[in-house]
Amino acid sequence: MDEDEFILACAALLHDVGKIRTRYRRNKKHAAHGEEMLRESLNGSLGEYRERIIDLVANHHSEKSYRDDDEGLLKILKESDRLSASHDREEYEDKLEHGGSDVHLKSIYSYIKDHKNQSGGINLMPTLSLKDFSKKDLTTLMNSSENTTNALRMIDEDLCEDLKHLSLQENKNAFVDNLVTLIDQYTWAVSSAYYYDQPTISLSAHLRLTAAIAHARLHNEREFLLLGGDVSGIQAYLSRFRKTEDDGTGEGADEKAAKRFRGRSFSIYLLVDAVIAHIRKELDVGLYSVITQSSGGFLMLVPLKSDTEEKLKKIRKEIEKMFMDHRGLGMAIGWVRERFEDLPRDDSNEKRKNFRVMRSELTIEIERRKRGILSDDPSSIDFYTPPSSSRLCNACGLRPIDSESDGKCRICKEEEDLGALIAKMSESKNFITLSDKGVFTIEIGKQRYSYGGEMDDSGVREFLFLDPNIQPFRSGDKVSRMLLVGHYTPKKDGKVKTFEDIGVKSISQDLCLFKGDVDNFGYISSGGLVKDTISTFETLSLYTSLFFSTVLDKIAKKHETYVVYSGGDDVTAVARFDKAVEFAIDLRDSFRRWTLNRVTMSAGMFNFSGDKPIRYAIEMGEEYLHRSKGFKKNGSEKDAVTIFDTTLPWNELSKQNEVAKIINEYIVGCKHISHGFPYFLNSLNDYNPYVDHICKGTLIKVPDPYLYYYLTRNWKEQKCGHKMEEFREKILNEQVFKYIKVAASLSALYNKKSDGDVDDGK
Repeated sequence: MDEDEFILACAALLHDVGKIRTRYRRNKKHAAHGEEMLRESLNGSLGEYRERIIDLVANHHSEKSYRDDDEGLLKILKESDRLSASHDREEYEDKLEHGGSDVHLKSIYSYIKDHKNQSGGINLMPTLSLKDFSKKDLTTLMNSSENTTNALRMIDEDLCEDLKHLSLQENKNAFVDNLVTLIDQYTWAVSSAYYYDQPTISLSAHLRLTAAIAHARLHNEREFLLLGGDVSGIQAYLSRFRKTEDDGTGEGADEKAAKRFRGRSFSIYLLVDAVIAHIRKELDVGLYSVITQSSGGFLMLVPLKSDTEEKLKKIRKEIEKMFMDHRGLGMAIGWVRERFEDLPRDDSNEKRKNFRVMRSELTIEIERRKRGILSDDPSSIDFYTPPSSSRLCNACGLRPIDSESDGKCRICKEEEDLGALIAKMSESKNFITLSDKGVFTIEIGKQRYSYGGEMDDSGVREFLFLDPNIQPFRSGDKVSRMLLVGHYTPKKDGKVKTFEDIGVKSISQDLCLFKGDVDNFGYISSGGLVKDTISTFETLSLYTSLFFSTVLDKIAKKHETYVVYSGGDDVTAVARFDKAVEFAIDLRDSFRRWTLNRVTMSAGMFNFSGDKPIRYAIEMGEEYLHRSKGFKKNGSEKDAVTIFDTTLPWNELSKQNEVAKIINEYIVGCKHISHGFPYFLNSLNDYNPYVDHICKGTLIKVPDPYLYYYLTRNWKEQKCGHKMEEFREKILNEQVFKYIKVAASLSALYNKKSDGDVDDGK
């Protein structure tokens, strides 16, 4: 990054920070407040750059700069600010500022199209930093009545304090990337414009977009590149556990499957992270160029220089080769040229190209790349084939073994080490490092990207924090940034619990694998928002990632649940069967509140034994999720869960769980009915008149006579006839009996759990 790029990037990222102070101190305009804040906080390590940056911020709404030699940079900053603002808003904020400190950022989910249900949830986001957000649960956020003036003052003070500790050494890129982290930390929930009744664009989104546009316009006044990547084969890769062979060669295949599954899940996110790091390094762009990032792919806005596309062709070939040679995954990378003149929104002009059209063009390019249509030279791609004499890895069956001692390949062993590293993270040491060496290494071309956990390694280039509550490092040439990935692991006495530890050894199928996925997220993110812009797309991605990381981990901790995969809009988790049900209900209810009841989720839940391979549970969880996605009821689709081979609406799962607990109380508590009752209900379900299925006999018209006959013959305290009637009526409710297999199966497990010695081990 040269001097002009550095100064322009810093000024663009800081040009509107004065809006924070203007909200609660209205004696100046935001440009003047911005200058004031930066003079208080930017330290002397910036040298002469300090005054140049401050001058650009102070004058980004004025006619000229204090420095004649920066007139060109000021012009680019002004135009980039205008393009960024006009892309997100119908009018530009070059007017008398007004509004108050009580203006909140409206939830992005309120702008989802074609949804009648608008009640409940967090409609207006409280003004707070990511660090403070991570300390609160959803109930607290929904009922938040904090003084916004005090909140803004605190953000102002904390941001300025951190800026004081941000020093420039040799690496300009590191300084800029740390600045992006600070902007995200403190301004993600501060509105960028407050002359609207209901602002939706955060200050961080506006600042990042302005910086990306400014960097691009510095090199090309007319065009930029929209660059994206898409990972394919994720589910097949996650479930790729080699089956045990009869001859014993695969005996150890699933010995560390849980640890490897966790590491493999997290490694997909790191693969995408390494790809973005490689692109940023080769194109010399900052974090602000990254619009979205998840396990499924990424989207970036980068400058179009004379050699950019040739560089990207080389980068793409290196990345595709890395994926195909070693990972059993695929990544397709594509880009499209777009014009700056098409960025301003004009919803009244149907002929004007908008961001939705731009992304559609990019999607087409990526899909073509997937199919090999645009391959530069298909014969030049070396598809990996292991030597015929090589013994394949016992764990994945893809690659040759690294050594005869354990029968596993290098990558599978690295995934195990990565899984162990993530599991052992403590609340005070919740980060991983990107350095020259680590437990998980990715090689792209001649570059190595190694992820580990040692903070005192002199080769560390970046700290990747998984918890916003931890104070990142703010000085030197080491970058601090956030990875929004769910990763909670149950522990006891500081030690990680195994699947066997959280289960009930005396019960078969004591564990449950939960696999959940947001319904219609592709449609929502690709055209389902009323305002479809770069910033709204980035904000939707951020909000969804926040839920499936910070919020998800809180829910998982509450229900002692392993989060083994979190992909941005989907999650895979494992817990004891009863806690898994509570986790699933809590997660879905929380997600509905988070999304204002406008976005739904479907899930598959498959029970398995802790001492059995996880491979089958993963496959069945995926199959159950697929069934839930095909669920239809009363004109609605999806928004369902499949458990015990039964697909039902989410609210019915809560009812079935309550009925199961009631049945268990009558068996174990007051002992009115025998332990065989749940199995009787399961057999009666084979003739359930309320569901469509085929059975060997004739469907019963109503279950009442059969249930009455069973209870009168087996009720243990005949004097308590009124209790028997109450019990029978609860079960005979048509909506309850329709899904009675779920309650019966759960009550059987509850019954066995009551007989065993279960340590909840908090």
